[in-house]
Amino acid sequence: MKYEEAITYIKESTSPGTMPGLERVSRLLALLGDPQNELKIIHVTGTNGKGSVCAMLESILDAAGYKTGLFTSPYIRKMNECIHLEKKPIDDRSFADVIGFIRPLADTMKEKPTEFEILSAAAMKFFSQKKCDVVICETGMGARLDATNTMKETLVSIIVNVELDHMGFLGDTIEKIAFEKSGVIKPGCPVIFGGTREGARQVIVEQAKLNKAKLTEVDYGALQNVETDLGGCSFDFNEYKKVRLTLPGLYQPSNAAVALTALSVMKKRGISVSAEAVRQGMKAVSWPARFETLLKNPLTIYDGAHNMAGMTVAVESIRTYFKGGTVNIFMGVMADKEYDAMVEMLKPYTETVYTVTPNNPRALPAQKLADSFKKHGVEKARSFDTLREAALCALEDSVKTGKPLVALGTLYMYEEAERTFRQCAAELGLEDGSLTVRESTDSNEETV
Repeated sequence: MKYEEAITYIKESTSPGTMPGLERVSRLLALLGDPQNELKIIHVTGTNGKGSVCAMLESILDAAGYKTGLFTSPYIRKMNECIHLEKKPIDDRSFADVIGFIRPLADTMKEKPTEFEILSAAAMKFFSQKKCDVVICETGMGARLDATNTMKETLVSIIVNVELDHMGFLGDTIEKIAFEKSGVIKPGCPVIFGGTREGARQVIVEQAKLNKAKLTEVDYGALQNVETDLGGCSFDFNEYKKVRLTLPGLYQPSNAAVALTALSVMKKRGISVSAEAVRQGMKAVSWPARFETLLKNPLTIYDGAHNMAGMTVAVESIRTYFKGGTVNIFMGVMADKEYDAMVEMLKPYTETVYTVTPNNPRALPAQKLADSFKKHGVEKARSFDTLREAALCALEDSVKTGKPLVALGTLYMYEEAERTFRQCAAELGLEDGSLTVRESTDSNEETV
């Protein structure tokens, strides 16, 4: 099987949409010999921040000399990004080989697996073949019925936080969502909780007791001497002093505290990491679309804040980094998100907004988002038919006014927005920063 054939198979021959449940993926993994049970897995769930925590753990463990595997979603530019080996996406040939191995087995199944189930099973098979020392696995949605939740045990299970999101699938209260996310807890295996919601905490404490799993809560009081700017942040956390993290955003030190707490727990599970590996790993972390600077002139930032919890911390970053001043906002969201409440949070920090419709069936029309801003008193809110039109206008206005431009919203939009901003900046004769335009060969999928 060639790479292009593998992509076509995954997109055209699997069950469409989101279908929570473990029957299909468990059957597929059984046909593959249950490779997930041969691996030492860190299983990570949470409403926000789980991808960043996974990236930090991957980078630190790599710096410590462990052979790492990483499974995350959604991918941004290319499907290979979901599966990392030693900090690099799986190469096209290996991706095609593992999908080619899986295809005849999946084709024997009466109920076809979904795209996400195929990818998660492929990751476990690939990591087993490569004999990874440690695998970091991010859930797609929830945990209890998530396609990644098939292993018998974990090195450690991590629940970064619990907030209201995906309520159509996970439940309409914090407690119901916490119950779904507590599905990562395995009998006798340690679990970490980094959230602050008491209702969620009570559910997780109860589920940990039922599973006889030792629960460790993240001590954010140990997070000291935090300094942050658009280039990243530095902090102390317990025995780790003056740690420099290359990821910007006010929320990243808290995510780092979750990752470092996991490392301390894993020492008792045979995974040893030096303080120097922590420092090296944190400096080397790369994770796109998290208050990421795309352009320097005009200063253009992208943050994948797509729900209320994410928007809350993104707005706090805007307020802090730009000292309470206003910024221009470029934004596109999904229709099932609380966009009115997001607009209410953003309105004190913007006077000019450019809205777009992301390329997704669930996208909120740009005009409806612009109308929401106007309803909340932001009169200079304009909708655009294309990202290109919006990007050109936003960049020109931002140069004229000297205001930073902050792009917010779904990760579905990131790849096209990043590419479009860089192309438009080049056409306008603007500095495009130190990064180059990166092309993608296939569209992204955001797990719902």
